Amino acid sequence: MNSDGKFKECLSEDAAGLLSLYEALYLGVHEEGVLDEAKAFSTKHLKLAMDKLELEKDLAQQIKESLEVPLYWRLPRMEARNFINIYQRDENKKLALLELAKLDFNLLQWWKGLKMKDKLPFARDRMLECYFWAMGTVPDPKFSKCRRNLTKYGSIATLLDDVYDTYGSMDELHKYTTAVKRWDLEAIVELPEYMNVCYKAMYNHVNEMVEDALNTHGLDILPYIKDQWMCYVQSLHVGAEWYYGGYMPTTLEEYFKNSWISIGIPLSLAYVFLAMLEDSNSLNQCELQLFEQWSSSDLFYLPSLITRLLDDLTTSNVEMERGETTNSIQCYMIQEGVSEEEARDHIKDLICDSMKKFNKLVAHSSLPTGFAETALAMVRCVQRMYQFGDWFGVQSKANKDCQNSLLFNCV
Repeated sequence: MNSDGKFKECLSEDAAGLLSLYEALYLGVHEEGVLDEAKAFSTKHLKLAMDKLELEKDLAQQIKESLEVPLYWRLPRMEARNFINIYQRDENKKLALLELAKLDFNLLQWWKGLKMKDKLPFARDRMLECYFWAMGTVPDPKFSKCRRNLTKYGSIATLLDDVYDTYGSMDELHKYTTAVKRWDLEAIVELPEYMNVCYKAMYNHVNEMVEDALNTHGLDILPYIKDQWMCYVQSLHVGAEWYYGGYMPTTLEEYFKNSWISIGIPLSLAYVFLAMLEDSNSLNQCELQLFEQWSSSDLFYLPSLITRLLDDLTTSNVEMERGETTNSIQCYMIQEGVSEEEARDHIKDLICDSMKKFNKLVAHSSLPTGFAETALAMVRCVQRMYQFGDWFGVQSKANKDCQNSLLFNCV
């Protein structure tokens, strides 16, 4: 800093150093004003450095990608794949380290030979996308079972989201929601045929998880996982009632009260929590209290809110074209009487604000570090999946290239 308390201009001459500073700033929390000044300074000079066209190619590409999405918000396994390519062109590279990185990365592609589609015939063709999400969230080899269960959950949840959003009538949806609350396979007699498939897939999947946890670890997880599924389906039902009733929440608070659950992240975090519980074979009072009070926990709420906001920014235009107008952008436009552009800017600010709160939560969590970090990994994965459009909608070439790079193409 100079005598005026400003960053010295000579710092702008070191593009690599500026990039490191810029990336570090995204670990910040509230009440750290100097970091905002550092962010403005580094952003300005990184953009200027890009304009000068004097940078080494790999550094220029890293700066470009970081200005679009900071490294801390990105998916670590995807960035590991990208950095291996950069590192192997480094003249000062350590060959042993490079080979170890390649080995670690390629071992996590073991699933390719498992033929997941054949083993999960009940799900629509979004299995690969769901596995990418699961692998980005829990890449540790010991959590292969958790990845498998998250993949199944994601596939079933994607199917139910389509049923509640676009396909089912309100009468059919009421029957399905009621059947889930009963949690009895005999409830399918009340459902139309296409819903029988959905219900059986969900019911059998959960029972498989419960039976495995009971036989392997002596843990009865049914009350926890069943409650989560009921809450998730109920939130989808509320969204359908809004749609068929032509109702639009008039405030973001009202909208978020339901939509942070209907995005499906609380239920997915429950899967991760239970997987870690099985891994440790124990559950202390603090962990039990978190799980039983998940609906009031920021460790569940903030990742869900961030995902909902990212989803709305990416999918709202397409959804509005087919008549679905309930999203955070429209709610804020009504609440504040602003334009769509202003509303989108506000939603982006909310994402940044929520990430700062989440950073602080992860750093000071009294829970085992693994769960908080996994919740962060899930947010990073979602950020990556929405970076180039709706991953679960019509995939862009960039999304397909990313997916192939992480899952199929060996280093």
